[in-house]
Amino acid sequence: MEEDFTSEFHSQYQRNNKQGGLKNLRCFPTCDESHMLHGFCGRSVLVRLKETDEKSDFIVVGHFKPQFSPLLFQVGQTTIEIPVLIQQTLSHRESLLHATPTSDPHVFEFNKKRKGWHYGWAANKHSCNTKHCFQAYVLFKSADGMYCCRSTLESPSFVIYCRRRRRLNENVQRQKRQKFNTYPTSDTSVCDSESFTNTEQLAIHSLMSFKTQF
Repeated sequence: MEEDFTSEFHSQYQRNNKQGGLKNLRCFPTCDESHMLHGFCGRSVLVRLKETDEKSDFIVVGHFKPQFSPLLFQVGQTTIEIPVLIQQTLSHRESLLHATPTSDPHVFEFNKKRKGWHYGWAANKHSCNTKHCFQAYVLFKSADGMYCCRSTLESPSFVIYCRRRRRLNENVQRQKRQKFNTYPTSDTSVCDSESFTNTEQLAIHSLMSFKTQF
């Protein structure tokens, strides 16, 4: 069986910290008809199965993960019974998501009710550029009631950032622009300015030298 995501994904997402320890991705996988400044903004995620057997009993489940972390299920692996599977708790208080069937028998939908896309992965200054993905699995039910993983599907990778980090980066860029907009016109006074880093002083000297040539 082959499958693919029919949803569009972006290369980065903002993640908000909510009450109760929830960390929701904004605008995942894309905004709906228009961007929502408050509340939920995003869509459900759709998976299309290329081939399905109407007589087969199978489910489609998924979760967020760092792109290069181990899979929860390997192809050919037999796993636990369905009631336990759906209620299974992953790390960071995340639950395995269960896709629901749609009117198209080949398409399954994650987060049909469009609740927050929680992803509790813990970041630090050394892992802020980690790439992530949404990982889906197709599991078939065997005669003994267990489920066997038949195929896996990985979304395009993306990075996540928090609102505080975004504001910090914007403030740093704004301060740098203000410095360069107010630098002295005298070449000597630039060297004596303690408000610029060595790299910034070299850049200003290069610009001043270029101007004097013309």
